[in-house]
Amino acid sequence: MITTLIPHLLRVSVVILIVSSLAFSQSEPESHLHYKKLLKSAQDDLYQEFLKAYDDYLEKNPTDVFYNIERCKFIENAFYDEYDEYNPRQDEFDIEYQKLLKRFPNEPAVRLNIFWVLKP
Repeated sequence: MITTLIPHLLRVSVVILIVSSLAFSQSEPESHLHYKKLLKSAQDDLYQEFLKAYDDYLEKNPTDVFYNIERCKFIENAFYDEYDEYNPRQDEFDIEYQKLLKRFPNEPAVRLNIFWVLKP
């Protein structure tokens, strides 16, 4: 019994040693700039992931007007700052909206959604 317990205890000791060394090496938090960069990177990664979900769907369903509109609205609003009324992705949105208008020039839903572009 003890001979079977020794390998288990050895594995547990190694895990404890690794975890404790990680804990001590990271006992001090990083600078706020480090965390801000990580947060921005995570936000950009999520943006790309969500945009890819729209793109994957629209690749299979290119005539789905609703999700073409939703994709544009996502680009417009994902990073929009209501306080400053600023969209760092405005150029990307403008290009995508023009593509939408060209793709569906006679689609009422696209024309009706012009109000979201012409905000007061």
